[in-house]
Amino acid sequence: MSIYAAGKKEIQIGDSFTSPDKRFTAHIIDEDQHGFNMQIRNNRTGESYKSAASIPVLSFNWTIDSNTIVLIEHLSGGSQMTLIHFDGHKWGKPIEIDPPGGERGHYDVIREEVGKDSIRVTYKVTREKPNGMVIGAYISSFAVDPKTGQRSRVIQHDIGVDMYRRLKYEGNQ
Repeated sequence: MSIYAAGKKEIQIGDSFTSPDKRFTAHIIDEDQHGFNMQIRNNRTGESYKSAASIPVLSFNWTIDSNTIVLIEHLSGGSQMTLIHFDGHKWGKPIEIDPPGGERGHYDVIREEVGKDSIRVTYKVTREKPNGMVIGAYISSFAVDPKTGQRSRVIQHDIGVDMYRRLKYEGNQ
């Protein structure tokens, strides 16, 4: 479920998300003393796992095989994708997926495509001087391995700063 599509601004404490195969339910909870704010319950065995997301979370999706949680998390001046993968025995640590490319300033996810065992993400990215002045912008689109976070099939192209400002999040396609 992409909360952008649901018309909400961000995911709230107490929100729950059930995986496509109904095997898992993820609950957003108050942060505990260890920094965990997500509890993932195996609905078949009753086992519970704890994980963490950077709050606020703007979008929550599952891969179709229910083995990876795909989050879009708010950052100062933008957003990023984060993955949490289940290896068949336990949930791994969150993997932050930032756009490849040398010089960059702010970046923001504008599209995600979540499949069975594949993910593709598109970012809009600024190039900035050390003083923060924006001097250019580009689009970076790439595939992400949901198990490892490894990026492949990277496509980047320059866009104008005006186009950067006009591009908005399109959600899960």
